[in-house]
Amino acid sequence: MSTQAREITRRLLGPIVQTPEKREELERLLPAPSGDDQQTWADLGVFRGLDTQSEWVFDSGEVTPRLRLVVYSFKDRVILNSPLDWDDVIFIAYRLIQALRDDFGNLDLLSEEARKTINMKSEFGDRIAKRMSNISKDVKVIRDRLKTLGFSDTDFDIE
Repeated sequence: MSTQAREITRRLLGPIVQTPEKREELERLLPAPSGDDQQTWADLGVFRGLDTQSEWVFDSGEVTPRLRLVVYSFKDRVILNSPLDWDDVIFIAYRLIQALRDDFGNLDLLSEEARKTINMKSEFGDRIAKRMSNISKDVKVIRDRLKTLGFSDTDFDIE
């Protein structure tokens, strides 16, 4: 890791990198530089895009609504192709939202100086705010549609 990178890491991560063990662990986790970063990411299977398709399964008068989730890495390599019923989809969304909520706790690991320099009101932050707004609206639409199928406000803990 370059001297400049170390200094930036120390400034941003504060006490985390003060111990040699943590610093060595971070250095081991950082990928070695390469000339073809896109191929490196493709080799790691990091996802770059996803697609969904509706697949309802009918069996003996019963229906199981589901979505097929396809996750792509660079160069459109499929790294996941799986059917998910609606309960699976909602569970994954729920766990991801929980993980995001919990990850905000990592802000406490940054030094006070680093926290003051975080500017989320940027293009990145604007995308986050817009997506959060869309999630809220879409959850309401889904809840309203489920209510037309027999669910009630009490099923959703709404008074």
